[in-house]
Amino acid sequence: MNSQPINARFLEQRINRIHNLTDGSEDLIVIFESIDRFQKEVQDCRTQTEALTLLQSYIHGIQLFHETAFAMVDSNHFFELQLCSNPDHLEATESFLTEQIREGRFAWALQQNRPILVDNHPDLPGKQAILHGMSTRTHSIGMFIGFLRSDHSGMRSAMLRILSVLIDATVFVLENQILHNELREYNLTLEGTVEARTQELRSANHHLYQSNLELKRLNEVKSEFLGIAAHDLKNPLSAILGFTQLVALSLQEAANGAPLDHAESIEMLQQVEQSVSHMVQVIHELINSESLDSGKIQLNTEPLDLAKITRKVVAINQSNAISKEIELSFRGEPGLIAQADALRIHEAMDNLISNAIKYSPFHSSVEISLNELVDSGGKQWVRFSVKDQGPGLTEADKGKLFQRFQKLSARPTAGESSTGLGLSIVKSIVELRHGVVRVESEPGKGANFSFDLPRGQNPG
Repeated sequence: MNSQPINARFLEQRINRIHNLTDGSEDLIVIFESIDRFQKEVQDCRTQTEALTLLQSYIHGIQLFHETAFAMVDSNHFFELQLCSNPDHLEATESFLTEQIREGRFAWALQQNRPILVDNHPDLPGKQAILHGMSTRTHSIGMFIGFLRSDHSGMRSAMLRILSVLIDATVFVLENQILHNELREYNLTLEGTVEARTQELRSANHHLYQSNLELKRLNEVKSEFLGIAAHDLKNPLSAILGFTQLVALSLQEAANGAPLDHAESIEMLQQVEQSVSHMVQVIHELINSESLDSGKIQLNTEPLDLAKITRKVVAINQSNAISKEIELSFRGEPGLIAQADALRIHEAMDNLISNAIKYSPFHSSVEISLNELVDSGGKQWVRFSVKDQGPGLTEADKGKLFQRFQKLSARPTAGESSTGLGLSIVKSIVELRHGVVRVESEPGKGANFSFDLPRGQNPG
């Protein structure tokens, strides 16, 4: 702060002078009480306008000036005229300030930070004016302008000292307000920056979380798809193994002198060929299809003779049935056509038949049928059914029957493996063709699995 020090000797001199002029000490007491009261009151001011209004009222109380005004630094660092005590002289005051700035007295007064006496403007009262800078070491806050009365020349020096005390006290408060506002704006900016960075971090974490979920989902889809592929390949591999063992046994018996049934051997080798062909199709789709990443199954639909496909699937499963001495029979109406994907329908039929063999006891039978039915709305359907003599299904089993990777209470009768995917695959394939999968079963009375497909038109 650049306030002028008021030491004891100076006070003594001024007290004596004021005492001689006024012939009483009560005026001095009133002056100092007023200064003390002002310093307390200005500390409570919360805005620049509030502090300047209080200062102006006290300055007019010492009756040294006709009129007063303040030129304060605005947000654009320009000096703006404020609180002109006589609005009628606003334009003349602005002209006065422009003249002082042009002649350099304004800048000089701002640097001195004390009362500077200058000649007045002809349109303003009094012959002289006072410029008093309102500055600190770090902030130029503004300028006080006062137009002097001519009848206080004797007391002018003392009153100007009091003026400096009042202005310096106000400048101290105004600088605190500026620092407080700067600190508040900095805190708001800091809070905004922290909030923005926090939001960015939250967004990045959210995206990372979503990416991790998507990666987890894709990994689960791949694992599930690979499980489906393994499930699809298991039955053909079992058929190949069974037929090759039978062919090898026939050749061994022929080497020992037994007659070789060429027709039977050729038929078994054809079954091996069909199984291999089916496996190649599955592997080809696994390698080339986008299903591995998306989890979606692409269907290549065409009119299919379901009886023809059923016979192929039954033949492939004969070796597994024979190994458990299960009678595998098929009964079907000819000419039943459905618009479907041959590979997928083959897969659905194969899952139901292989499941029936897997859960059927030794020396039992599995009946496969294909027939036409018409619903209550007159729509034609083709129903594929597989009926076994296995342990049947509990109500709890039925509740989770077509879900993926579900283990049921029943167990394969010859220790075969089970992935829990077969029935869910059947459901997905059938529903993709707007079909329906159903099961009829009671514990201890076997199960009858079936699916219905909309009947199609025979091509040609």
